[in-house]
Amino acid sequence: MLLKILAPLFLILMGCYSSQAQSVSIDSATSKPFFSRGSAVHGTYLEHYFSEDADRHISVTQLNTEMAYFIWNRLSIMTNAYLLIAKGHRIVEFQDLDSDRYGVGFAGFVRVDLFNFRFHSLFVDLGYGMVFTDKSFPPGGTKWNFTRRYGCGLTIKINTDAGLIIGWRFMHISNGKGFGHPRNPSLDSNGLFGGLRFKL
Repeated sequence: MLLKILAPLFLILMGCYSSQAQSVSIDSATSKPFFSRGSAVHGTYLEHYFSEDADRHISVTQLNTEMAYFIWNRLSIMTNAYLLIAKGHRIVEFQDLDSDRYGVGFAGFVRVDLFNFRFHSLFVDLGYGMVFTDKSFPPGGTKWNFTRRYGCGLTIKINTDAGLIIGWRFMHISNGKGFGHPRNPSLDSNGLFGGLRFKL
């Protein structure tokens, strides 16, 4: 049902994009949208997550930097690195365990700019990686964890080489020992992000 609704909208937007592209010279490098094949893009942004779990009152803030390369129009692969600060507590058998942590992480992402009109776009992305913290995270787990992040967002043109990015992501953190394992108190959270995207 959703596909039936979105398909006509997609065709309309593609038609608008094609008409606009024909009216603009592609000889100038600055006229080329940074959603095009062969483009390299750098991004810097902040993410802030809130835990979904009733016994884990933890917020996570991340400062991200990423490099993306468009292997096809609107399809890019990215390397992502970040600094992490976690604040809050975890409740275990009526004990309130401090969950303040610091860490570093890295991930690989695939991003698709689904709909775009020159420098504006709506995108979805999916990434997997690892994070390392100064203490076990969440408390009772391990100092290293795997991560999964996925979400959607907007790129809003500032000029021909830069844009604002804003969006939403879901993040899962766990050490892979399995659901319900006593040493794997995973963390699920929803978050918002915002920052800048630069064409290189």
